[in-house]
Amino acid sequence: MIQNGRVVRQEVKCGNIKPGKEDKTWEIIKVGLLANRYATMFADSLSTASFYYTERMDVDSHDANKIIDVDKLRQQFVIDYRDNNVDMATHPLMHRFCDQDVCDANIYVEMAKVAAVSCMHNCIPTICGSDVKTGKGCRFDFPKKTLNHTVPAIMQVNSTQMEARILLRRTCDRVPNLNEYLLLYWRGNHDMTVLIDTAHKMRYATKYAAKMGRYSELLNEIIEYLSRWSVSAMPPNMQIVLSQFLLADVSHRSFMTKQELAYHVMDLPAVRRTFSNVDVVGFYHRSNLMLSSDDDRTIVYSDRTEYSAYAERCRDNTVICSRKNARPENVLTREMLAAMNFREFAETINHEWIKDSRAVSDQTGASTGRRFKSRDINSGHWLLKRRTKRRHIRFSTVLYTDLPCL
Repeated sequence: MIQNGRVVRQEVKCGNIKPGKEDKTWEIIKVGLLANRYATMFADSLSTASFYYTERMDVDSHDANKIIDVDKLRQQFVIDYRDNNVDMATHPLMHRFCDQDVCDANIYVEMAKVAAVSCMHNCIPTICGSDVKTGKGCRFDFPKKTLNHTVPAIMQVNSTQMEARILLRRTCDRVPNLNEYLLLYWRGNHDMTVLIDTAHKMRYATKYAAKMGRYSELLNEIIEYLSRWSVSAMPPNMQIVLSQFLLADVSHRSFMTKQELAYHVMDLPAVRRTFSNVDVVGFYHRSNLMLSSDDDRTIVYSDRTEYSAYAERCRDNTVICSRKNARPENVLTREMLAAMNFREFAETINHEWIKDSRAVSDQTGASTGRRFKSRDINSGHWLLKRRTKRRHIRFSTVLYTDLPCL
């Protein structure tokens, strides 16, 4: 509607209106002006880039003498920072809107201070891809041109596509489009861009999904291609390239690898294991309680743990089981056990506590009906075997030590 109104107005100036079409012509012009006015007021109600007039300015007003110098406010903050004069009174991000003692009496000056400290864009080649001095090539289009009034602009994208963008009234070329409420209450950097056109919405989202400008241009070409052809009509090799490209872009924004993103896209299980449970070994209590596998009412009181097996691997009654004609990597001897560290022992050796038949270990408990069975160092011996496959373990980070003597 905005573009049609502008085109018809130009045709009226050139005298190209057919006789009898005057009423239709003025209707198109009136609708275009109303749409233009609505878009302008809608954009100014949400976003602003004029930092800042000392008083409220409507969409049709502009007074250069009332513009607040944001660069001057920023320089004052730099001076305070160098002089170590940063506190609740001098740092605008620490202010609270309801605190009248530290906030500026002029609400617009207060917003300008927040914008000067946290919302100024400085071009960095590794971030926005621009030259530091000239700003040429910035993917965020900084520095921006200053404007005295907000204008809905019709941009020519290519020979067949156009889109509408809102060019806000701007008094500072290094700040993004900001919202007054976020400046006053949240007090942080943000970008509030008003989108009134579906094509602009897609391109705006594409810019944020891409890391650099050249990727954004490539994504624009892909979107234009998909708008003319359905995905099913695409060649298989192009579908693969497209999927890889989009996965790379989105994974960058999601801080995950392409493999992780593809895993979630395919809705695969959250956990998949290629080995058994990972056991935690090392630094046990010298004794522990567990239910007996033979009887659920019998409690086994024992210090027969993996840590104990490693400590007692060289005892005389320890039995080492090694298969005959085994491969060299499967042979197990006492010398090998003595030379092993604890991690190698836990990963490669299978241990089993063999109870001696002559040991008396059953004890009658209290009137609860439960029985206690003890397995101490004198109640049996260890049987050690080499594992056929090295197991996955994780060492405990807890040290069980006595309290300091006070």
